[in-house]
Amino acid sequence: TGLYITSLLNGMSFAPEKTDPAIRARLQAQADAGDGAALYARLQQIDPDYAALVHPNNLPRVIRALELYESTGRRMSAERVNARAARPPYRSLCLCLTCRDRAVLYDRIGRRVDAMIENGVLDEARRVYEHREAYRTAAQAIGYKEFFPYFAGEQSLADCTEKLKQATRNYAKRQLTWFRRQNEAVWLYLDEEDVTARACALVREFLQQ
Repeated sequence: TGLYITSLLNGMSFAPEKTDPAIRARLQAQADAGDGAALYARLQQIDPDYAALVHPNNLPRVIRALELYESTGRRMSAERVNARAARPPYRSLCLCLTCRDRAVLYDRIGRRVDAMIENGVLDEARRVYEHREAYRTAAQAIGYKEFFPYFAGEQSLADCTEKLKQATRNYAKRQLTWFRRQNEAVWLYLDEEDVTARACALVREFLQQ
């Protein structure tokens, strides 16, 4: 994800934190009871900057941020700022792929989801659904949870497939927003240029510097 790439390139260091099993268990029980929206709303109140970076359905991160605040009084957004190195450890070239025409991007996303279904994602999603108590992180992943209503007999496969396409489009928009905040990012547009040739030229120029 964008956070992982930014953390690597900026040299962010994450000191081990003591956890409180009782607090985490209480928050997890609230999430398991279907009250994840309330947890996210609370995160928005105590740490709006970090909440803006976290999807409401990413309950592990929501719970971790709330646990940190309850245990230490510190906000996750402040932790991330303090973890950033004074000077990046690497000289890096960050190439970002997208489409200038949003309709082209969304069409590619739709075809990708169709290919995922053809290549067996339903079998993967069903296994996660049947063992979702053990696979809590995977059960929140885009590409699995959208099919849970289908397995439960609550929605059609077509409706769940469209839900996955919409969720992926939303995720793509969040990725674009994230990387556009990275000043060093270089954008390549799949619908306007020979991306391979352009990328190779940029890499050669970067290595020769």
